[in-house]
Amino acid sequence: MFARSLVSLLLICGSLVVFISLNAGRHTPVREQAAPRQPIVETVAVQPALSGIDFKVDGVVIPFKRIEVPVEVSGVVSERSEKCRIGHFIEKEDVLVQIASREYQLEVRQLEEQLEQAEASLNELELNIASRERKVVIAQETLKIKSRDLARMKQLNSRNVVTDTDVDASRLEELESRNSSQLELDQLEMEKATRTRLKSSRDLAAVQLERARFDEERCTVRSPISGVITQEPAEEGVFLQRGATVATVQDVSTMEIRCSLNMRQMKWLLNSREVHSAGSTGSGLSSAANMYRIPPTPVTVQFEVDGTENSWEATLVSFDGAEVDRQTRLVSCRVYVRQSKGHANSASVNSHDQQTPQVSLMTGMFVKLLVHSKPQSELLQIPEAALNPGDEVWVVTPVEAAQETSSSQDSQLTSGSLRRVHVRVAHSVGDMILVYAGDLLNVKDQVVVSPLNAPVNDILVQFREAK
Repeated sequence: MFARSLVSLLLICGSLVVFISLNAGRHTPVREQAAPRQPIVETVAVQPALSGIDFKVDGVVIPFKRIEVPVEVSGVVSERSEKCRIGHFIEKEDVLVQIASREYQLEVRQLEEQLEQAEASLNELELNIASRERKVVIAQETLKIKSRDLARMKQLNSRNVVTDTDVDASRLEELESRNSSQLELDQLEMEKATRTRLKSSRDLAAVQLERARFDEERCTVRSPISGVITQEPAEEGVFLQRGATVATVQDVSTMEIRCSLNMRQMKWLLNSREVHSAGSTGSGLSSAANMYRIPPTPVTVQFEVDGTENSWEATLVSFDGAEVDRQTRLVSCRVYVRQSKGHANSASVNSHDQQTPQVSLMTGMFVKLLVHSKPQSELLQIPEAALNPGDEVWVVTPVEAAQETSSSQDSQLTSGSLRRVHVRVAHSVGDMILVYAGDLLNVKDQVVVSPLNAPVNDILVQFREAK
């Protein structure tokens, strides 16, 4: 038993010696490490956005001018024009209604007679004044004669030629002549004062006559503007008090659109190039006025009906108030649309539909507004595929490195290093993104648009421009 165990142990030891001796003479092969291959990415050059930012908002059409035409005199409506009907278009100065003017015509005739009487009284007084002036001259000449007579009587009395009685008689005649002259002068002054009063009466009658004629003209109520009748409460035969509404006329040559913009969109408008150019030339407005002034911004109004897109050229010009809506946190603005003869330009989507009638803007329509803003800030344009979560893009900076030319496709590759850049997104247009220019991203920089697997800064890649 012991001998059998010893033999087994010897066999095992011999096998180990043979195995070790065989492995000692055999060389272990060393695996060659392959050279690291750089990732291949596609890039697009950053382009400048020179056309500004175009953004869409919703709007509702409201009337630019709506006038309630009042009647300026009281009376019964004797006639109403056929144009004074709801929905009818009326031109400026067209007749709306006619107020019974018989009473005003009689008042005009009465005042004409009063004016003629005033003129006649004034002419009569002028004749009396002329006669009174002649009498004053005669009285003064008589007074001079009586005065000389009295002086002679006094000389003769000093020589005892005439008695004192004769002198007193001459003095009495001189006093009577003086009194007569003074009476004529007083009468002349009174008649001149009466002439002033009669002239005032004549002028007052003339003014009253002018007003009566004006009231007679106002019996014909005319439209102050061209537009469409929206209300016509006045009926024929109804008595209207002064100030009552005859009709409501809405101006359709110009319409307004109320829209709401968020604060970012307001920043684009307030920081536009027009504001800076106006500020450099000096508009003469105060700083407070400039804070609430929106530069005229072009807007395209769009409205689609059955596949036909109608468009109008408009201008965004002002705030609709000076506050932010508490619920929506938006700022209301006004857009002005100036139509030609109440019609709009239409652009048909279907080329074969050439006979589609044009649509005019009407109050209450919901439209789309394409606002063409031009911010002063420099904008860059990159593809949507280049923007990564967190508003980051990967920029490839070319470097000097050996290029692999194992194939014809590899010969078009260029080596570069990756660099992560954070951007501020301004707006998106289709598959393009508008970002603000900065120190780390410039025009013609190459941004990666192909997928990247766990990229890090400063790694080397092979890039080519995407087609």
